[in-house]
Amino acid sequence: MKKSILNPILMIIAGVILVLATWVYAIMDYGTPDEFSVENWPKTEQAAKQATIEHFKKVKNVDIVIDEVSFSGEYATPEIYIDGHVANNKQQKIAATVNSSEHYQVNITEPN
Repeated sequence: MKKSILNPILMIIAGVILVLATWVYAIMDYGTPDEFSVENWPKTEQAAKQATIEHFKKVKNVDIVIDEVSFSGEYATPEIYIDGHVANNKQQKIAATVNSSEHYQVNITEPN
């Protein structure tokens, strides 16, 4: 009697675990914004660079050189991180965060 009840319960538990694992995989695989996909990243990176260069020129009236562009890779985070320096002055570092979901809005994160 106990074996006949135990077997369906184990099957139900295994089914629930399988559904949860599939759900987690789907979130991880499809939760990343499309602009960070391998195919779209070059265009996204270029747009973020251009927006940052224009922002620093308009707001701070300085020309900048971008040294590094990255993103966190976290689930559904549209932030792009920019590091660089003022043109002709490698000692004067700049950093900014670009929000790709808000038309590449730039936020300066460190003073130059």
